[in-house]
Amino acid sequence: MKKHKLFCALMGTFLLFLLFDVYEKNKKTAMETFNVNAITEEEITDELIIALFIEDITKEINAFYSEHYSGEIEVYNYEVSVLDVSK
Repeated sequence: MKKHKLFCALMGTFLLFLLFDVYEKNKKTAMETFNVNAITEEEITDELIIALFIEDITKEINAFYSEHYSGEIEVYNYEVSVLDVSK
């Protein structure tokens, strides 16, 4: 009987650990933001700028469209291009 209770307790702990792990993985919104296939220096620079500012770009796009769209807009690195960089 003690072995059965111990086994149930261990399985319960294991299941809680798995559920917590799955929850934490789904909570993170990791997105690939750097194109490893970029060849020229300009492409690499553009990809780096996009990777550094993708969160700010997403916030600004959501703010811009907030009057017309109530949901969250997903922005991906391949949808963004650098037009101009200034100091």
